[in-house]
Amino acid sequence: MAATPGIRKAAAVFILAAGVACVAVGRVRSHEVRVLDADELAEVLGVAPFDQISEAQLAIDATFTGVTRKEGGLYSTYDRSAPRSKRACPT
Repeated sequence: MAATPGIRKAAAVFILAAGVACVAVGRVRSHEVRVLDADELAEVLGVAPFDQISEAQLAIDATFTGVTRKEGGLYSTYDRSAPRSKRACPT
C-alpha cells in the first residue's frame, strides 16, 4: 500500500522538525571535561579541575582522541591552555 502525498509530507515535516530540534539541543548543551593529569591540583583543591566545552567541541575532540571516558567521566588528554593548532586525523 503506497503512502499518500499527505502522509509523506507530514513525515517529512516531522523528520525536519526532529533534526532542527537535535541541532538546537546540541548548540546549547555543554559538558564538563576534567584534566587527565591534574592529580596534584585535585589534592590541593579537593576536586579535579574541569573545562566546560560545547557538544560540537566534544565531537571534534572525540574524533581526534582529545577526550577519553574514564570512571564514568570525560577526561581531556591534552593541554587546553596551549595555543590551538591543527591536529592530524588519527585515521
